[in-house]
Formats: sequence, structure tokens, C-alpha cells
Amino acid sequence: MSDIFQREKGGYWVSKTHLTLDRDTRDNIYDPTSGYNLNLFNAITSKVLGASNNYYQVEGKASQYYSPEIFKKLIVFSAAGKMGAMSMLDSNSMVPMYERYFLGGGDSIRGFPERQVGPVDNQGQVYGGQSMYLLTTEMTHPIYDFVRGAVFCDAGDVQSARFGAYNNLNVGAGYGLRIKLPKVNTPIRLDMAYPVFMQQENVRRTVRFHFNMGYSWSSGGI
Repeated sequence: MSDIFQREKGGYWVSKTHLTLDRDTRDNIYDPTSGYNLNLFNAITSKVLGASNNYYQVEGKASQYYSPEIFKKLIVFSAAGKMGAMSMLDSNSMVPMYERYFLGGGDSIRGFPERQVGPVDNQGQVYGGQSMYLLTTEMTHPIYDFVRGAVFCDAGDVQSARFGAYNNLNVGAGYGLRIKLPKVNTPIRLDMAYPVFMQQENVRRTVRFHFNMGYSWSSGGI
């Protein structure tokens, strides 16, 4: 285990205050076909409130949904983006590892392993970053009754600095199924994706399968 992980050993107290601003015009928060959602999130963790460290976090998210009238909401296009940054308030060290950004997996850059996109140490282990961005586009179409197909593409990067240069673009693309079983409120997402453009260290280029239940910001849950 590298020194980066050794320094994170021990326990921490977290006490946080936050402010969220949200604007939502989607026609359905769980299965939108039109409208947009804008979200701004700001949080401060302070020793004054009983926390072990002083740091802040700022995030912005946006998503847009559109279905041309000619398709009568059978085909839906969506695009979403997310950016975030965090930093210590009283030192030049990085924020605690449990707060840092990690990308990869079914809820971020599909085609990459879970939480394996980000800066790595000298042993090839991802230790998380203080800034990130994530972009995703998707087109869904009907297959049969409660099953829809989805063509998607995700792109993003994580940097150790609070305002990163984002020069390690990673892109994953693929196809998936969106299943809404009768009398079951939780949707199921099955995705097969491939890292079409990869600059992340120590990640093998191969097809990956992702399974998710529930909603996320990139699939209409923001």
C-alpha cells in the first residue's frame, strides 16, 4: 500500500452544511421525454461544526430531454453534464479520500471499471481527485412493451487538482436495455459498453457489462 493510502488511515468526523438550487421542467422525473433540469450544489465541511477537516465542494449538473413530434415520444434523446470541484480551506493537502471523485462504472463512464477513472499512485491504484467532469448522451427506443433499448456515449475525467486541466479524456460507448417490470417501481438498466477512447492508466480495453437498479443523474434521476 502506497503512502497516499497510508495517510488516509484512521477515523474522521464529518459535519456538513449545504445549499442546493434546482430548476426542473421535465414532464416526468422518472421517465422524461422533454424538458430540462439544472442543479447547483455547494457544501462546506468545517471544524466549527465538529468535523475533522475544513473543505468545500461545488457541483453543477444539467440534463436535457427531447423527443421530436414525429416520433410521438417513442424515441427520446437526452444529454447531460456534470462538473465538480473541492478543496481544503486551511491547507494545500487534498481533501479526505472518502470525499474525492472517482469515475467509471454504470453510473458514470460506462465501459470502464467501477471507480477506476482518476489519478493513480506509483503502484497503479486510483486514489481519487478533487475535480471532475462527466458528459453523457443517450437515445432510447421501444423494443417491446416495458423494454426499451438505448444507444449511449459517456466521456469524462478526474484530476487531483481542484481545477484540473482535464487532459486525460476517457470515452465509453455501447448499447443497453431499460426494463420497467409491471408492478415494480424500480427500473433495471443493463448496459454493454466498450472504452472507445482511453487514457486512464492500468485499465484493460475490453467490453464490460453494467447492471443497475434505480435512478441516477445521467438517466433522469437528478
